Amino acid sequence: YRDYVPMDLGWMMNLNDNDISTHCQEGYNQSECACEDGFEGNPYLELGCADVDECKTPEKNTCQGMLKCVNTRGGYRCAINKIYIIIIGTQ
Repeated sequence: YRDYVPMDLGWMMNLNDNDISTHCQEGYNQSECACEDGFEGNPYLELGCADVDECKTPEKNTCQGMLKCVNTRGGYRCAINKIYIIIIGTQ
């Protein structure tokens, strides 16, 4: 009678080469994975790293004044806010 069974557990992650949300670094006999910058979540789950919307939090982007924040996959960009220019131009 035993209250345990010896077991060797192996697992693998199937990462798509086009997936920019997860980065794995291989070490001695193991891999350590993390979500890339601009993504958050658990890299060990399928679809575990989700895009962070930097435009929802002003501290996470540098767009100011006539520039509006546009969220992109894994980051953001600043674009000219055409509405702001039209309103100023009509006054």
